[in-house]
Amino acid sequence: ADLQRDAFSATDLGRLFGSEQYLIGTHRAPSHYFVPLLGLFTGARQNELCQLYRSDVYKDPSSNIWVIDINADTPDKRLKKLSHARMVPIHPILIQLGFIDYVSAIQTERVFPELRFKRDGYGQTFSRWFNEQYRSKRMCNVGQGYGESKNFHSFRHTFITKLVNDLNLPQHKVAHIVGHRPSDSSETIQRYTKASELADRASIIDSLKYEGFDPHKIAPWDTLKTTVSTKRHTTLGS
Repeated sequence: ADLQRDAFSATDLGRLFGSEQYLIGTHRAPSHYFVPLLGLFTGARQNELCQLYRSDVYKDPSSNIWVIDINADTPDKRLKKLSHARMVPIHPILIQLGFIDYVSAIQTERVFPELRFKRDGYGQTFSRWFNEQYRSKRMCNVGQGYGESKNFHSFRHTFITKLVNDLNLPQHKVAHIVGHRPSDSSETIQRYTKASELADRASIIDSLKYEGFDPHKIAPWDTLKTTVSTKRHTTLGS
C-alpha cells in the first residue's frame, strides 16, 4: 500500500515545516524534529531512519563527506532487501539545522532512543505520531485533499520525483541513491553499472531545493535539549 502514496505538494511542505513546532522549536523528541527533515533530504524509508545508530552517521574518510550509512548490521535493524543498504550524503541544510551536532552530543547507541522497537520495527511508534500530528485535519492537515493518499512514505516519492523530473537524473543513479535495484531493461544497467561515486551523490543531493520549504524559518535543533531528551533512554531499545 505504501507504494501507492502521492508526493507531497508545496502546500503540504509549507504546512508541515511551517508549523509552530518547526518555527518556534517546540518538538519534544529529536525524532519528531529530525525524521521528517531526513525523509525530505535523503529519500530514505521511515524505518531506515528510525532505526539508525550513532555509528551510522559519520564523515567518510575517503571523501570527507558526511553520510548516513543505511544497513542491517545489528539484529534490531531491518531492510526490506539487502540491496537497500547504501550510503546517503547528508544535505547541508540538515547540518545547518543541527543534525550532526545532535548526533555528536547524544550518549546513546541509537540516534533516536525514544523510539521503541515494535513488531514493525522502530518506525511504528513514529508513524502513529506523524499521522496524528501532521495529517490530522485539526493539526496541520497535510495531504488530506480530495482523492489524495499521503503519509510519511510521501517524502520518498517527493524526493524521487525531484531527482527524476527536476534534476533529470538517469534511472540507475536514482536507484543507487534511494536503494532501488535499477529497473532499466538493459542488462548492462542491471548487472554491470557500479554505484555512483559518493562525491557525485553529494553534489546531486546538495542541489535539492523544494518549493514551499524555507529552511531559514525553521528553528535549529537546540543541542541543550539533547541531554533532556535522551537521559532516560540509555539502554538499547528503550
